[in-house]
Amino acid sequence: MFRPTISHIGLLVVFFLLTSELLFVGVLKFQLDDLNAKLAQEERKREVVELLNDSAAHLQSFYVQMIRDTNIVQFKDRRSLIKEFEVHKVAIERNFEELRKLLKDQPEELKKISRYQQEKTKAMSTLLVGFTDRPDVLSIKKISKIMKFFRKESLHSRLLAKSYSDENKSNPEQDIANVQNLLIVGLLMNLITAVAASFFFWKYVARRINIVTENIARLSADEPLHDPLEGQDEVATIDSAFHFLSDEILAAAERERSFVENSTDVICTIDSKGFFREVSPAAKLQWGYDPDELIDREASTVLGIRNIPDIFTADPSTIAKDAHFALDERVRKADGSYIDTLWSAHWSPTDGSLFCFVRDRTDSKRASRLLEEQENQVRNAIENLPVGILTTDVDGAIHQSNHMARRLLAKPDLANQNVNELLVVEGAKHKTIQQALTDPTVPTPIRCTTSSAAGSNTYTDVSLGKSTTQLSDSLVIIFEDASERVRLEEIKQNFVSLLGESLRSPLNEVRTIVREELQVSQSELAKKRMTRILPNIERLLKLLDGLLDIEGLEPGKLVGILEPCQLADIIEQSVNAVFDHAEQQSIAIDHAQTKCIVLADPQRLVQVIINLLTNAIKYSPAGSRVYIDTVSLGDSIEIRIVDEGRGLPAEMHETIFESYVQSQKDDARRGSGTGLGLAICKQIVQAHNGRIGVRSEVGKGSTFWIELPIEGERT
Repeated sequence: MFRPTISHIGLLVVFFLLTSELLFVGVLKFQLDDLNAKLAQEERKREVVELLNDSAAHLQSFYVQMIRDTNIVQFKDRRSLIKEFEVHKVAIERNFEELRKLLKDQPEELKKISRYQQEKTKAMSTLLVGFTDRPDVLSIKKISKIMKFFRKESLHSRLLAKSYSDENKSNPEQDIANVQNLLIVGLLMNLITAVAASFFFWKYVARRINIVTENIARLSADEPLHDPLEGQDEVATIDSAFHFLSDEILAAAERERSFVENSTDVICTIDSKGFFREVSPAAKLQWGYDPDELIDREASTVLGIRNIPDIFTADPSTIAKDAHFALDERVRKADGSYIDTLWSAHWSPTDGSLFCFVRDRTDSKRASRLLEEQENQVRNAIENLPVGILTTDVDGAIHQSNHMARRLLAKPDLANQNVNELLVVEGAKHKTIQQALTDPTVPTPIRCTTSSAAGSNTYTDVSLGKSTTQLSDSLVIIFEDASERVRLEEIKQNFVSLLGESLRSPLNEVRTIVREELQVSQSELAKKRMTRILPNIERLLKLLDGLLDIEGLEPGKLVGILEPCQLADIIEQSVNAVFDHAEQQSIAIDHAQTKCIVLADPQRLVQVIINLLTNAIKYSPAGSRVYIDTVSLGDSIEIRIVDEGRGLPAEMHETIFESYVQSQKDDARRGSGTGLGLAICKQIVQAHNGRIGVRSEVGKGSTFWIELPIEGERT
C-alpha cells in the first residue's frame, strides 16, 4: 500500500498549483489568440471593403468618363477614352490582386471575387470595343443602354462591398471585455487554489511538525509523549525515531538507576570543596555508612583519606587538560577498621563535581599476594625440574632457562646465547633445532647432541612445549639427558642383532640341510618328515624377520629421512619385486600411471606396497587380477591395492592392522604368515604422516588403501 511522504505531498501541491496556473494561462492564451484572430479578421474585412469600394469608384469614374464621351462632338478623341480605360483597368486589377492575397485562406470568397473581377473586366472591354469601333453609328438608345449597364455594375460593386462588410461584422469591444472578465476569474481561482494548498500542507505537515516539537518539550519536562504519528512520511519517521530515542533514554536511565543501586562499588559525587553530594547504596555494604549520613559531609574527614580539594588546588591546569584521576586510598569504615580501595574519578565541568567509582581492593590485594606466592612456587618447581626448559624468541635467542638446562648445556648463564648453536640436530635435514621443532613432518622428540664441560658429546631428546600465552612468538623447548637411553639402545640393538644372528644362522643351516636331505633321501618316510619340517623352518625365519622389523620401528630406526620421491617409481619397483611370484600363482598385476611427488623413505614405502601386494596375491584365486590405482584427494593422494579374494568381515577392518592378527586360515591358500606384516605397514605409513585402511566386503574382494600428503602437484 502506497503511503505518501512529505516530498510526495510537496510535489503534489506544487503540481496542483502549476497545473492550475498552466490551465489558466492556456485558457487566457486561447482567448487572446481568438481575439487577435478576430481583430485580424476585422482588419482584413476593412481592407477588402476598401478595395471593393475603390474598384467601384474606378468603375464609376470610367462610367462618368463614358457619359461625358457620349457627346459626339467630343468623341472624336478615342485615344483619351482608351487611355482612361487602361488606367481604371490597371487600378481595378491591382485591387483584385490585393483581394486575392487577403482572401487566400478563404477559397469560396476568393472564387466569388475572382469571378466578379473577370465579369466586370470583360464587360468593360466589350463595351469599350463596341463603343469605340464605330462611334458614328451609335444611337442615343445604345448610349442609354451603356449608361444603364454601368450604373447597374457600379451599384452592384457597392452592394457587394456592403454585403461583405455586414456578413463578417464582429464586436471587438465585447471580446476584450470577455478577456478581462476571464483574467479576473482566473486570478480569483488561483488565489483560492493557493490558499487551499497552503491549508492542506499546513494540516498535513506543519501540524505534525508541531506535534514532534511538543514531544521534545514533553520529554524535557518528563511528561508523557503524544501517540506516535501514523504514516511513513519523514515527519512520522522522525517522530517514530524520537519515540524510540525516548524509550532508550528511559531504559538507559532505568539501567543507570539499577546499576547504581546494585553496584558493589561505591558511586559518589564530590564537589570542589570535598563534600559528598550523592552517594550510592553500596556505601552501606562497603563502608558501613548509610548514604544519607554522608551527604554534605567532607569526604576526607569521614573516610580519613587525603584532602580532596588538594587535587584541585595543587595544579588547576591538570583539570583542564586531563580530568581523569586514579587514586589508591585506605578508607576508614564506620567501625573504625580500614580497607584498601581504588578511586577512579572524573571531573565534570558541567556539574562542577568529581564523579567517583570506589572499589574495595582488599580481597584483590590478598589474591595478588597469593598469586605472587604461587608464581614463586611455580618458578622454584620449574627451576628444580629434572628436565631442561628454555624459552626462546623466533631467532633462537634464549630468554629464560632453568637449572637443569644450564647443567645439560654446560653454561652457567644462558642469557644472550642462541639455542641453535648449543643444540645440534642429529641426522636430520634441518640445519637448526627450531626448524626441526616447527616442522610437523619431523617426529618428536628430536635427538640432539651438545658438548659437555669435559668436551664430550652429550645426547639429549628435545621436544616443543605448549605455550599458555599468545602474547609473544616465543618457543618453549623441553629437553632431557638421553645419554643413558642412547647407551641402553645401543646395548639393546647389539643384543637384538646378536639374537638375530644367533637364531638365523642355525635356522638357515638347518633349512639347507633339510633341503639337501630331501633331494638325496631315498626313504619316503624321511621325505615326509623333511617336507613337514621345511615349512616350520620357513615360518620361524619369517617370524624372526617380523620381530626384528617391529624392533626397528622405534623412532629414527625403521623410517629414515623423508625426501621428495616420484610415486610412480615407488609403485614400479614394488610391482617388479612381486611380479615373478604373482606369475607363479597365475595372478595378473596391473597398475595405473601417475605423476605425483610425495615425501617418503623410498625403501620403507616400497616395503609397505610389496607387503600389501604379497597379501593380495596370497588371498586371490588363480586367474584373477590385482590392480594398483591412485586417486587425488586435494592435498593428499590415495594408493589403492584391489584384489578379487574372498574379502574381510567388517569386524576385522580395524583389527587386521594389529600385531599377530591374521584373516581366517582357510583363506590363505598359498601359505601362512606371522601376523606382523600389516602392523609394520601401519607404523611405517604413520611415520610418513599418512593413513592406512581397508574397504572390504565378504565375497567381493578387498581394497587396501594408503593416504599420503602430496609434496608436488599431480599432473
